[in-house]
Amino acid sequence: MRFDRLNRRTLGALIGGLWLGIGSIPLNAQELHDLEADAAVWHSTVRARNLLDPGIVDRELALRVARLELDIGFPLRALQVLEQHAGPDPLWTGAIWEVQGEAEFLLQRYSSAAQSFLKAAASSEGERAGILDVRIGRSMELSARESEASEYYANAAQRLSGLHSWLAVLEARTVRD
Repeated sequence: MRFDRLNRRTLGALIGGLWLGIGSIPLNAQELHDLEADAAVWHSTVRARNLLDPGIVDRELALRVARLELDIGFPLRALQVLEQHAGPDPLWTGAIWEVQGEAEFLLQRYSSAAQSFLKAAASSEGERAGILDVRIGRSMELSARESEASEYYANAAQRLSGLHSWLAVLEARTVRD
């Protein structure tokens, strides 16, 4: 679950109201549930971040913490966690490359995101590979590499037959006359 603007505003209003001594801010049940869930993810991230030991490579823990950082909306922190705690690139798994790609995509580093998703896709099969093909295609499209994006959308359409029509539209959008 990710923080969204509504939940951040609700949290800000709640904290601001308490700080100013206004009292309670009326929340509906769904907003309260969302606020509690977001707070739990944030607390989990802080606790997990504290488990990272400087100078020690722990790819699994780094991957978990980086995913949590993405969940609370901090892609730059996710990249820093991977850089500092996941060890050298050649030893990374597809899952680490996928998180790296997602963080780069969120930071609008589309060309780098495409490269990371390509590395993640190298060890993927079936539906997972199809999903990564879509992510590669979108990253390439946003980095002005439409012809390459078209190829990946076509590959994804073969792997994800249930999304064939939608992927055909994406592919058509990238094809020039």
